[in-house]
Amino acid sequence: MRRKTLIPLLASAMTLGMSLTAFAGTWKSNGTGWWYENADGSYLTGWNWVDGNGDGIAESYYFQNDGYLLTNTTVEGYQVNGDGAWVVNGAVQTKGVGASAGNAAAQNDTVFSRSGSKKGLATRDTLFDATSVRDLGVKHIIYNFTNYEQNFMDNFRNTKANGVSVTAIMLNTPRNNPEPQSLPDGISGQEAHYYGYNVATQAGIDATTRLANRFASLYKDSVDNWVIGNEINYPNVWNFTPHSSIENYADQYAHAFRIWYTAIKQNNPSANIYIPFDYVWTEHSPSAGYYKAKDLLRLLNDRLRDLDYGIAWHPYPEGLSDPNFEDDGKATNSENSLIINMKNLNVLTDYLQKPEYLSPSGKVRHLILSEQGFNATNEDVQADQIAKAYDIAKNNPYVEAFFLAREYDQPGEMHNVGGALQEMHFGLKDAYERGGRPRKAYSVYKSLQ
Repeated sequence: MRRKTLIPLLASAMTLGMSLTAFAGTWKSNGTGWWYENADGSYLTGWNWVDGNGDGIAESYYFQNDGYLLTNTTVEGYQVNGDGAWVVNGAVQTKGVGASAGNAAAQNDTVFSRSGSKKGLATRDTLFDATSVRDLGVKHIIYNFTNYEQNFMDNFRNTKANGVSVTAIMLNTPRNNPEPQSLPDGISGQEAHYYGYNVATQAGIDATTRLANRFASLYKDSVDNWVIGNEINYPNVWNFTPHSSIENYADQYAHAFRIWYTAIKQNNPSANIYIPFDYVWTEHSPSAGYYKAKDLLRLLNDRLRDLDYGIAWHPYPEGLSDPNFEDDGKATNSENSLIINMKNLNVLTDYLQKPEYLSPSGKVRHLILSEQGFNATNEDVQADQIAKAYDIAKNNPYVEAFFLAREYDQPGEMHNVGGALQEMHFGLKDAYERGGRPRKAYSVYKSLQ
C-alpha cells in the first residue's frame, strides 16, 4: 500500500553537504518498497548518504521522487546492489560522516563529493584502459568534445563502472557539426578556435536546441557533468560570438547556456552544468576581445541566477610559462585582484559566498577547477607546485574537483613568453608522440589522495 501522507524533502534541502544527523531518520518499508523517513515526516529523494546504524559511516542510496529506494539496478550510470547501496565492482562505497568529515555546510551532493576525492585529469583518450587514470588513482576525468564525436558512450560507461566520473566540455566547432546553424552566421571557420552558440536568429536557436537535446540524450547515463564552452571571458578566441557589447554577449551566452541547461537537466537531473572562465578577474584587457571575469560573472548571474549553474575556473600560474604560482604578483588577497589562481583561490570562493551569488537553494555555487597546468621548466618545481596546488584545492571546502589539464604534453602548444613563442610542457608525461616518458610530477600526483 503506497503511503499518502509523507512530505517529500526538497532535493536542495537534503544534500550531502548537510550533516546526516540534521534529520533523525528511520528506514521504513511497505508492500511497495523501502524509504528513509525523517523525524519531520519528510522523506529522502535523489542521491543521499545515509548512516542508518549510526556508526559514523554512510552509504550512498538513490531514492525516487516518491521516496522509494532503488535496488539491483544502474542509476545515472552508477550501480546499486540488492540493499540499494552504491557499489563499484561489487564493493560498497562509504563516506565518513562524523565531525571530521569536513565543512558540511559548504559541500554539495555531487559525483565529486560521493567519490571522496577531488583528483581529476583531462585525458587524450576516452578508453579507460588507454589512459593513466587507473594507475594514478584519479577519480574524475574531463574530456573536450572538439568535433562532436558521438561514439564515446560505452567508453564513458566503462569509466564510470570503474568508479571514475566523467565531465564533458562542449566546444562548438564546424568540424562534423550535425547542426551547422548552431554556429554564428557568416563565419568561415577560421576566426577562432571555438565558437559560441547561435541564438541571434530563430534558426540558430532551433539548431542549438536540437544539438543540446541530441547530446544530452545520447550521454544522459555516461556523462555526469557538463561545461558549456571554454574561457568565455575571451570570446574572440575561445567562444567567438559576433556581438556589440559585453551586455549583448552576456545575453547571448546566457540564452545558449539556458538551452543546454534545460536539455541536460531533463535527461539527467543530477548533472551539474558549469560556466567556464580563465583566471583574468579584474585585469584590464590583456589582449583584444578580453572581458574581466568579475564583470561577466555579474552580468551572467543577473541573467541566470534562477538556475543552479556552476563555475569552472582555470587557475593557471601567472604568465603560464613559470610553474611557480606562489610568487605571482598579480594574484593578491583582494576582491579586486588582477587574476585569481591557486595562490589566492580563496578570493573567488569568498566572493561566491556573497548572498547575490548563492544558488536558488541558498548554497554556494558548484565550483570545479576544470583546467590548470604547470609548465615543466624544471621537473622538481613542476611536481612541487602540483602538490601544493592540489593541497590548496583539497582543503578548500568549496572546490569540488581539481583537473590537471594534460596527461601528456600537447606538441606545438605555444605561448608568448617575453615576446617569443615558447612550447609549453604541462603534461604529467612527455608528448605521446615523443614516447610519453613520465615526469617526476606523475609519481607525485599518483601519491596524492
